[in-house]
Parts: sequence; structure tokens; C-alpha cells
Amino acid sequence: MKESEGMWWTLAAIALATIAIYFVTQFRAKKKLPSNTILPPHVWSWIPYVGSALEMGNGVVSFIRSHGKRLQSPIFTATVLGEKYVFIADPELLTMVFKSKYSKYLDSWSLSKTFMIRVVGVEPHEEESMFGDRTFLKMTMRQMHHYLMKPEQLEIALQRVQGFFRNNLPQLVVATSISDTTTTWVSHDAMFSMVVQSVFKATVGPIISDCLIQDDSYCEAFRQFDKGVIPLFNKAPSFLTRKARQARAYLLETLQSQEFLEQASPIVKTRQETIKNLSPAALSKTTLALIFGAVGNSAPALFWCLLHLLHNPAAWEACRAQVESILAKRQQDKDDITFTMADLDQMTLLESAFWETLRLYQGNFTARRVTEDFVMETSQQNYLLEKGTQLMPFWAVLHHDPAVFPNPMQFQYDRFVGANNKPVFTFASGATVNYWPVVAFGGGEHYCAGRKFIAYEARLYLAMLMLNFDMRLAEGETIPGIDRSNIGVGVCHPDREVKVEIRRRVKDLHS
Repeated sequence: MKESEGMWWTLAAIALATIAIYFVTQFRAKKKLPSNTILPPHVWSWIPYVGSALEMGNGVVSFIRSHGKRLQSPIFTATVLGEKYVFIADPELLTMVFKSKYSKYLDSWSLSKTFMIRVVGVEPHEEESMFGDRTFLKMTMRQMHHYLMKPEQLEIALQRVQGFFRNNLPQLVVATSISDTTTTWVSHDAMFSMVVQSVFKATVGPIISDCLIQDDSYCEAFRQFDKGVIPLFNKAPSFLTRKARQARAYLLETLQSQEFLEQASPIVKTRQETIKNLSPAALSKTTLALIFGAVGNSAPALFWCLLHLLHNPAAWEACRAQVESILAKRQQDKDDITFTMADLDQMTLLESAFWETLRLYQGNFTARRVTEDFVMETSQQNYLLEKGTQLMPFWAVLHHDPAVFPNPMQFQYDRFVGANNKPVFTFASGATVNYWPVVAFGGGEHYCAGRKFIAYEARLYLAMLMLNFDMRLAEGETIPGIDRSNIGVGVCHPDREVKVEIRRRVKDLHS
């Protein structure tokens, strides 16, 4: 009996000592914090490891806003799938990840490395040559900037895109010839698939290889791979990623083929000639990543943009009228259209509609791992962000903020036109947003090199559709919801297909 009592007293003493050590440690940790600095409040969950993942699945923006309000803090932490994440609820603070005063404490490459390993399939023996001193990554960025940012090279790429659209868009109307004047409408039951196929072929041909646009199987394989990106990244069970891995293997095999290399774009040929430290297999994996970056966001963005313009006939007609006015000044026939970059720059309504689409549907995080404790300063309070946590700005917090964008969930095609094409946006505090308020292409050293190409390609596609076709949503068709299974990697996908009707346009441009 006495031995039993002694054991319990010993256990109680150990427990008390442990609790005392914990509180002393916490007290000392707090004592070390600089003045007016605290740790961000934490969202606690009773589900081990999973943490707040299920709650976030019901809506990331609502999760961030509700906890920011409840905790009365613009910054807070939460556990998600075993990781500690830092969330930012104040739109004014989101761009801190790009500021030089903080970037030295943040690792912006770890997420890219994880993506390449888990999603694209980079093997352990390939990691050093690909990620070692980042020479390869920096060289790739320079080459992409050269071919997709320099005006003369960008113009060449866009002319190739335009040639593809000119030759292939008529195939959308299978019941009429180019010279036919019938008013027959042709029904398409899968508008999203139609747009994805058009954008895939028009994009990968000019910037990757014409080999990939000669067979529909490559587009289908890409779509299967695209569906598996998030499961692959999250290391889902193999039976959930089998189709994505099979599609990846098929694409990677093609990307190493002689036919692919013979028809490769200038960008790919330059990479083949200059990047010598990667094996053909490793280089093909980086090419697959480029394809994903080029098509994975642009295709769904163009789908949503086209859909909303069709849903608002007045918007469709306004954009079409502006395009026609640009061509009318040059007295150019609509059957022999050649748009220049200068022409596309004048299509301010289509440009605005594209930005509005990205504002509504861009659902990405800009993840940064904290490599060293540092203090994040705000106007009211400073916060200590701890080493090892993941900083996760979610841009929809800004994009859907009602103070910055009145009626934020409403599609306003001309929202970004403004006075003299220079709209002004302000935060709830009254401060002016001193940067472009739609952060759709990253920032800092990860600023997307293809952003101009994609923006011009969108205007090309929509303008050529408007000039050559009449389109309308099928009777009773509505705006679909978003597929929540792929939120977090870019532009959201629809949760279903959309039925659309299309016909060759009869009205002459100059009538």
C-alpha cells in the first residue's frame, strides 16, 4: 500500500515539475520577445494531425476571415495536416511576402522543390543537379523572360498562336462552311473541354513543341495529369493517383522522343542546347512543369471569362464592338485578321474582363517557409513568426475584399478600365492600393515569366471568337460552382461542364 502511495506521489511530482518547466519556458520565451511583439494566436482543433484542414475545405476565405475576426488579430496560426501555417486576414498585409526586409527570412523555393519531386516525379539522384545551387532554375527563368517577355520574341509567339486559332476555330462549327450563311446553331455539351483543348494546343505548340498538338491524346493525358496534381502533392494513396501517374509517364516519354525535339519551339531548343547538367529524363520533367504552368491556369481562366461574357450579353456586345472598332480603323476584313500587340493593347474591355476573371477565380496560396524567427510589423501589433512554420497568404482575401472591390462576388467586365484606363482601388483603412490589385502571377523572384503571353493569348482567343461566331449559353444553363478539390494551386476549375450553342457569324464586319 505504501509502495503504491509512493509511486503516485512520484508521478504527481514529475507531472508538477513538467508543468512548472513548461510555464517557466513559456514565461522566458515571452520575456525574450521584443517590445510590442506577441506570438500570433492559434486556432486549436481537436482532430490530431488533420487540424483545420476540414474546416478550410468548406471555404478558405471564410476560414481566414472568421478566425481573424474571432481572434481579433490580422495574423494567426493553425495546424493543417501536421504542419503549422500562418494565415493573414488583413488584405493590406498580404504582400509582405515579397518585401525585401522579410524575404531573407523566407524560403520561396521549398514549395517548388516539393512540387517537382511529388508531382512531376523528380528522382533523388536528380535533385542535386536540378536544385543544388539553383543555376538551372535561374537559367530557365532567364530563357523564359527572353522568349515570353521581350516584345519582338513575344510578337513572334503570339503570331503563331493567332495562326493556330485562325486555322482551328472554324472546326468548332461542324455544320456550316466558312461561306455558308445559314443560321443553324450547333450545340456543344462540354464548353470547358472545348476551351481546354483550344488553349492547350494554341499554347504548347508555340512555346513547347508542335508535336503535342497533332494528337488529341496529349491534351487528354495532360488533363488527367492536371486532375492528379493536388493528390500527388499531398501524397495521397497510390490508388487515387494511378491515372495521373500513368498520364505523366506517357507525357514524359513523349517529351524525350526525337519527334518532339525535332518540332520543338525556340525555347525548348535553347534549353536543350544550354542545359547540360541534366539528363534527358530530368530535363523532360522540367518541360512538363512548364506545360503545367502555361496551361494549368490559362485554360480555366479563359473558360470562366468566356462563360461570364456569354452570361451577360451586354458585356459580350460591348467587348465585340470595341474589337470591331479597332479593326475598322485599319479597314481589315474579318476573314483575314492579323492582330498586332498594339491592337491587343487597345482591347481594354477584354483585358479588364480577363483580370476580373482572375480576381474571382484565382485560388492560390503563395507559400513561404520561415527559415529563421523574425518579427512581422503591423500598425497595431508586431508578431513573432517562428522558424519552421509555413506562411500562407491567400490572395482571394484581397481579391474578394468588399472594401477594395465593391460587390466582390459579382462579375463586372469593365471593373478594371477606370478613368484613363487607370482605376484606383483603396483598402478599408482608406489607404490606396499601390500595386496592381489582382495578384495572379506571383511576385518577387517567382513572378511568372509567361504573364504577358497568357494575357495577350486570352484577348486573341476571345476576340477571334467574337468576330467569327455567335455564341450563347444553352437554355436554362447557369454559372457552375467551383471544384473545391483543386483549390490552392491556381485558377479554380468548374464543378461540371456547361452547354453552349455556337454558329458561324453571318453579320459582315463592315456592314
